[in-house]
Amino acid sequence: DLAPANIKAPRTPEEAVLCELFAEVLGLEKVGIEDNFFELGGHSLLAMKLISRIRSKLGVELPIRSLFEAPTIENLSGHLSSEKQRTRNSFGTVIPLRVNGGNLPIFCFHPIIGLSWDYYKILKYIPPDWPLYGLQARGLNRNEKRHTDVDEMVDEYINHIKQVQPCGPYKLLGWSMGGVIAHEVGCRLQQDGHAIDMLAILDGYPSIDKSTRITDDSWELLLGIIGELGYTKNDLARESIKDAYEIIKREQHALASLNYSEFKRMLSISKNNAKLLNTHIPSVFNGEIELFVAINYSGKDKSVDWNQFVKGKVDVTKIQCTHSGMMNDVPLKEITRRLLKKLRGAS
Repeated sequence: DLAPANIKAPRTPEEAVLCELFAEVLGLEKVGIEDNFFELGGHSLLAMKLISRIRSKLGVELPIRSLFEAPTIENLSGHLSSEKQRTRNSFGTVIPLRVNGGNLPIFCFHPIIGLSWDYYKILKYIPPDWPLYGLQARGLNRNEKRHTDVDEMVDEYINHIKQVQPCGPYKLLGWSMGGVIAHEVGCRLQQDGHAIDMLAILDGYPSIDKSTRITDDSWELLLGIIGELGYTKNDLARESIKDAYEIIKREQHALASLNYSEFKRMLSISKNNAKLLNTHIPSVFNGEIELFVAINYSGKDKSVDWNQFVKGKVDVTKIQCTHSGMMNDVPLKEITRRLLKKLRGAS
């Protein structure tokens, strides 16, 4: 039962309406203003439904990303009249997925698309005493300069991490390209004298030769995204970014909250990130890493590629999923179960 145990009552008429809408969409009897939408079982499709009900009931148009940065009624109510602030926050270098909790935070690093929004799905599997922060690529905001190499990216992320948590031990988590970034951040923090309690990588690998390089073709990335939705290039009239975007909007993918200009910037960042990853030579991490490998794919076992960059055990857990499906409920439940053992052992 995901119903909240302690209900904090609404303080304003607007909060009262939001409480009703949250409960309606989530199928719960009551929701308090401090309760987290995603921790109560919310996901991207329910988020789209909630946004539609808010528009109908309150006459306010909110992007779905509002819920990523303000998943409680208490915080969301303060965002209803500030679209400009919302956009800057949801595209910022750091997005607070959960700021409260008595333990040291977990820092989560973005995949190739530069956005860390998918990490909100972890919230319902990680207990509320663990804060989480997402790190995102620069360039999502208009006229913002993109990173020029992984070292520059890592330097910036470490500066932001230290503003949240000035000293170690640190807990780092990265999916896909985010795994390579988390590894490099961990190496750099170790060089600065900080301890790393956890370095977990979700199906991310270094690009060490031509066979392991990832594509920087925007069209290939798009095919991967629509592939998650059950579509192929045969479903498109032509190789059109616009056509692919319309599928994403129609199917209510999480990226549907981006407008078309933002979507194209995301693709540009993805292409840039691929180039950065393909020219990056990882440092050597002094310790153990947790590596989760998606086994539903055709190709060689890439987990061995980490051996030369880790001076310790590469603890491999095979997950029955595809690379893009790592953040789906079933694999994520298994991943977080293992991570919690690691977290509790380190705390």
